[in-house]
Amino acid sequence: MFLRVAWGSSVVAVPVTPGESTLGRGLSVDAHVRCPDMSRKHLALKVEGTRAWVMDLASTNGTEVRGATIAPEKWVELGFREPFFIGDASLVLLPGIPGEAPRRLMGERVFGSALGEHMEHYQRTSEPFGVCTIHVNAEAEWSDCVVGMLDNADVIGFLSGASARVILKKRNAEEVAIVAAAMQRALARCSISSRVDVRSCPKDGETLAQLLATPGEAPMRDTRKPTGPIMVPSLAMVRVYELVSEVAGTDVSVLVLGETGVGKEVISRTIQQRSQRAEAPFVCLNCAALPEALLESELFGYERGAFSGAVNAKPGLIESADSGTLFLDEIGELPLSTQTKLLRVLETHEVPRLGSLKAKHVDFRLIAATNKNLRGEIAAGRFRADLYYRINGLSITIPPLRERKNELPYLAALFAARAARQLKKNEPFFDREALLALEAYDWPGNVRELKSVVERAVLLCRAGTVLTEHLPNDVLGPSEFDVDDVPTLTLRNGLPDGSGPNQESPKAPTVRSTIPPPARPLPPVFTASGPSPARGSLKEETDRLEYERIVEALQRCQGNQSRAAEALGMTRRALIVRLDRLRIPRPRKADIP
Repeated sequence: MFLRVAWGSSVVAVPVTPGESTLGRGLSVDAHVRCPDMSRKHLALKVEGTRAWVMDLASTNGTEVRGATIAPEKWVELGFREPFFIGDASLVLLPGIPGEAPRRLMGERVFGSALGEHMEHYQRTSEPFGVCTIHVNAEAEWSDCVVGMLDNADVIGFLSGASARVILKKRNAEEVAIVAAAMQRALARCSISSRVDVRSCPKDGETLAQLLATPGEAPMRDTRKPTGPIMVPSLAMVRVYELVSEVAGTDVSVLVLGETGVGKEVISRTIQQRSQRAEAPFVCLNCAALPEALLESELFGYERGAFSGAVNAKPGLIESADSGTLFLDEIGELPLSTQTKLLRVLETHEVPRLGSLKAKHVDFRLIAATNKNLRGEIAAGRFRADLYYRINGLSITIPPLRERKNELPYLAALFAARAARQLKKNEPFFDREALLALEAYDWPGNVRELKSVVERAVLLCRAGTVLTEHLPNDVLGPSEFDVDDVPTLTLRNGLPDGSGPNQESPKAPTVRSTIPPPARPLPPVFTASGPSPARGSLKEETDRLEYERIVEALQRCQGNQSRAAEALGMTRRALIVRLDRLRIPRPRKADIP
């Protein structure tokens, strides 16, 4: 048996022998753990057969068992697999070998397959188990807070960066509830708010649908793939979804191209959901997230004893995608040696595990994505041309958000609704000035950046309306204080104008500005081609009036943007948004002579 200790991103395993032993940060204890929340001699642990006790040794931060700080110098019985806490660190006494660890799976389909296998095991043995669904408030580094309290036989499946499901093996309903509450406390100690939904077999059901249902909701889910057209407000995306519909029903390899944050994984998942493989696994791998040595073992799997630390055989992600879809994100980051092995797998659909002489046939469909110019990478010798032709059965290029800004109100409302549900707030509305600010920004981070900005705005808004003040300065442009609004002084002989030796007091500063007169014809934003007609659309006439009023106010206020905005009855930030939208040059003061 061993004691698993987790704090922050650190997880250590401490072997435990029968009898009494001490644990702490100092060197005079039986088990030394460099955890900052522990005292030098923090606690004593006593193990006799299948029973265990813990005693706090008058430590600084104390020891918390079952939600209460235990009294010092008194033994308190502790159950196996029952987490307890020291400061922000979580500890759990587990049977087994310290070198083992809970299985980690990626994707709901892969986890569902593992859950199905365990359901078959339950039907043969009647061993109870539980399923915990974890939702956290942000895509932060939180997994170690949970994994640190799981048994070696447990399985954790990451559905996304902010949610996961855990199979708690050989636990009855009471034990499942204890572990779920402990996981939530551990996340809270890491400043991560969470919701943990608990289902126990056989108490809450003996079918997959019942165990995967959220408590209080109907257990059955509609998993039929969509057949109707996908509605998008942007003409730039219409062609993208036309290609998705054309390629979804085939097994052709797809290469999804686009800048970072445009939604390449969303398009890839849409292809899978509209294909014949919709009910099969969708396995994701970010090729840039792992070093080369780990990348190959994760991709191809390995046999027991293939290398030091390979205690058990492990299937690779390609095997896990059998009958489903393998999504390789950032494929341009694959090392050349791994590209060679992947090319062989794509040609034969046979996957050799590391350390194995036999290859397993795997039926999978490949979708790859990258933000790199792969032809340029081929010319530079960093990407294999033959692999490029193999993965590029059909390429789909997703335009950046700056080229489809008419999607902004739709996407902003979608992200705001999701954020409001997570924050348990009413769905907010966007003020017109706020929407104009969003449309004026170029969004270098694309949809991912927009999602972050909207979530921040929903968090900050109080009255149910998102205003420009809830948007970050990067989106709004220059700050409220602009050096261009500071009057400049015309100097003569080193003194302000009019303040020579015979003057008792200087005159008021003289502002010299260059305010552009209203253009005739108006800037191209108003005319699609050629001169504007005498009477255009309502929007053209409204924009023309706005243009003239703003230029007139700037001239009257001698280029001071704050006073011009006040005269027009709007905020200075709103004026700046209109200056950019109407392509009116920002007023600049003349240099000091």
